[in-house]
Amino acid sequence: MSLPQVPDQPDPSSPTGVPPAAGERHRADDRVSYTVLSPRAIWSAAAVILLLGIGVAVWLLLAYGRGDAQARNQLEAIKTAGTIVVGTGGAAALLLAARRQRTAEIALRQKEQDQADVARAYELQKQTAETSEADAVARRITEEYTKAVDQLGSNKAAVRLGGLYALERLAQNNVAQRQTIVNVLCAYLRMPYTPPRAVAQPRRLGVRRPLLHTSRRAAAARSVNPASPADRDATAAQEREVRLAAQRILTTRLRIPPSTAPDTAAAVPAAPLPVDHWADIDIDLTGATLINLVFDDCRLRNANFQRATFIGTAIFNGVQFTGNAVFNEVQFTSDAFFFETRFAGNAWFEEARFTREAVFLDPWFGRDPEFQGARFDRSVPMDVARFVRPDPPSGQT
Repeated sequence: MSLPQVPDQPDPSSPTGVPPAAGERHRADDRVSYTVLSPRAIWSAAAVILLLGIGVAVWLLLAYGRGDAQARNQLEAIKTAGTIVVGTGGAAALLLAARRQRTAEIALRQKEQDQADVARAYELQKQTAETSEADAVARRITEEYTKAVDQLGSNKAAVRLGGLYALERLAQNNVAQRQTIVNVLCAYLRMPYTPPRAVAQPRRLGVRRPLLHTSRRAAAARSVNPASPADRDATAAQEREVRLAAQRILTTRLRIPPSTAPDTAAAVPAAPLPVDHWADIDIDLTGATLINLVFDDCRLRNANFQRATFIGTAIFNGVQFTGNAVFNEVQFTSDAFFFETRFAGNAWFEEARFTREAVFLDPWFGRDPEFQGARFDRSVPMDVARFVRPDPPSGQT
């Protein structure tokens, strides 16, 4: 026989009047309750201690207050014992105070140690995060650099152009990588290059052999020379655009506005360089084929153009060579202009060949230039090619 279920009675302690669940009741039982002393209890305890002291004092007076010598001696003994007890209690209190002070000092020292450990852990985490971030940046730079260099080896001109501009963007955002990327651009320009023919050869009309053998002869020709002259010219024309883009990247990033150049006459210092200028760059274009190079108003450190071939006009107006400039054995196929060019270091033009006009107008040479063996093929009056070395600015020798 089953007993009827007794419904749960509302719990008066619950705000909603609903009895708590079993788990909640269990957690409530596990809670430790602390009794707070009320002011009434504290005053009651103080009154009890006071009455106890008064009672002990009255008992001592009644028991040993007769005035005879024995009572006085007993009272003195009790006072002495009380003094000893009070002194012992004071010593115990001092000992407890010293222990409490030592505990507080230990806790304070431990707290300082914990704070130092937390600070060291934070610095370690910060250093680890910075190292990880630096490693991530280095990996990203390496990946972008490797991908861009791989693009330069593509047989498609558009892909090579994309690799050049990717390298430019990488160098602009990473100052430490600029010289390396400039070295890559210079190495690309140093690669052998044959310009396309200026005038295409006319097509030969007519058929020399029977048409029956045309396909056989064409297949044989393709097996011997798979690329026709027209195809080679088209490929060279595309490569020409890629090389012009590489030259423009160098000249654009090395160029400075004329306002940033120092005024040598008035000894006015140079203005700050623009943020997109690549400063303190060396270029090595030894044996390179350069097309219509416009290097005007550029500033670079050391430049090596030895055995380079300049196709078209070469303009070096306003260029500032802060280091050495080497033009030995170069060949200028067209006009070469050096207006107000500054050579702070050595300037070598030994065995250079100028097939057209070579104009050096108001250059500044920090050291005596070398033109030993230089050749001027075109009949140009010597007063056109002037070599003027004005007085150096104040403070320079």
